[in-house]
Amino acid sequence: MTKLTNKQQQNRSAILEVLYTKRPISRIKISHLTGITPATVSDITTDLMNEGIIYEIGRDTVESSGSGRKPILLDIAKRAAYFIGIELSEKFFTFCLSDNLGNVYNQSIFKAGKDFFHINADFLIDKLKIFIDENTAFTINSIGIALPGHLNINDYKIITNNTIWKDFNLQKFRDSFDIPIYTENNVNCMALSVLLFNIARRRENFIYYHIGRGMFCSYIHNGEIYSKNNFLIGEIGHTIINPEGQKCECGKNGCLQTYSSEAWILKKSKILYNNSSTTFLRQFASTADDIDIDTIINAYEIGDEGVLNIINTAIKYLAISLTNLSMILDTNVNYIHSELFKNNSLKQELIDNVTSHSSILPIDEATSTEILKYSDLDGAIGACSLAVKYNLINSI
Repeated sequence: MTKLTNKQQQNRSAILEVLYTKRPISRIKISHLTGITPATVSDITTDLMNEGIIYEIGRDTVESSGSGRKPILLDIAKRAAYFIGIELSEKFFTFCLSDNLGNVYNQSIFKAGKDFFHINADFLIDKLKIFIDENTAFTINSIGIALPGHLNINDYKIITNNTIWKDFNLQKFRDSFDIPIYTENNVNCMALSVLLFNIARRRENFIYYHIGRGMFCSYIHNGEIYSKNNFLIGEIGHTIINPEGQKCECGKNGCLQTYSSEAWILKKSKILYNNSSTTFLRQFASTADDIDIDTIINAYEIGDEGVLNIINTAIKYLAISLTNLSMILDTNVNYIHSELFKNNSLKQELIDNVTSHSSILPIDEATSTEILKYSDLDGAIGACSLAVKYNLINSI
C-alpha cells in the first residue's frame, strides 16, 4: 500500500469502520454515512478490493427501490490479515490466532495452577514465541492483549486492585517482539469483538456486562467504547446495591460484586462447605479449595439450599443492576458474559428477574437482555478484534 496523507488515511479508516459495523453495504450508503464523496468512496473501496480486504457480493435486492440498477454490496473478506490475541486473567493465559473476521485457526490455553501466579512476563514471552513458531504459515499483522484492568501508559503496568498483576512487566513484553502490540481492558476487548465480528448481534449501542472473578461492563455508544479515559467508568461491581451489606475489598459496604461476582460466590460457597455437614457441595469437591463454578452449578441443580440462597441472591441483585443501567444508558441490548450462566436454569432465572424489574417500561421500548455463550477464548478473540481495529481499520 502506498503512503497515504492524513486525510486519505482518515477517509480509509472511516470507510473500513462502516464496512465492519454495517456490512454488507453499498458504496452510496457508505458515502451517506461518512460524508465522503461517492468518487472518493469508489477510489478507496477499489484500493481495498485490490488489497484483498473487501469484495463485492452482488446487487442489493432488499433495501433498494425503483426500477434503476441496484447498487452493489460490499463485504469484508476473510483471511485478509491475521492477528494474535492474548488474554491475561486469574484463571488462565489464552492465545488465539484469528483472521480479520475473528475466525480462529489456532489456540492455546494455560490454566491456573498452584504456581501460576508466580509467573511473570518472561513466561508469557516464552509461550508466545512458541505459539508464533507453531504458526509460521501465517503472517501476523499485530498482537492484541486483553488486560485484567487498565494500562498505565507511564510505566506500562496494569492498573488494578489485584496484587497478582502489580509487577507484571508489559514493557518487557512489548520490547521482545517486532510485531505491533495493542492493549486494552479485557471486557472492552470482548465488547469490540461483538461490534466487529458478530453481525447477528451487531448494535450501535449496547452494554457488555461481564461477571467473572470481578465485574465490569463496557458500554458501546454509537459504535465506540464510551469514556475510555475514565477508568472508573464500567466498574459496575463497585456500585453499592445494599448499604447494609458486607464490606467489599474496596472499603465500601454492599458492593454488587460482594453478591454477584464469581470470587464472592466461590468465597461464600467455601464457607458453606466448611460449616455445613449436609451441603451437596461435598459430593462434588474433596476440599473447599476444589470448589469451582461447575461445582456450584452441580450443587444448585440438585437443590442445595445454601447454594440456592447464594445464587438466587446474586441473580436478584444482578437483575436490579441491569434494570437500572437500562434506565440510565441509551442501550438496545445488554449482553451478559459469565461462566455461571452456562446453566440453562440460571440463565432463565436471570431473564425472568430482569423482566419482572422492567415492568414499568413499555414492552416495545424495553431493553433486551441476552446471555452470551461462554468460552475461555472470548477474551483472546476480543484481543484479536482490538488488533484489527487499531492495525487494520485505524492503521496509521
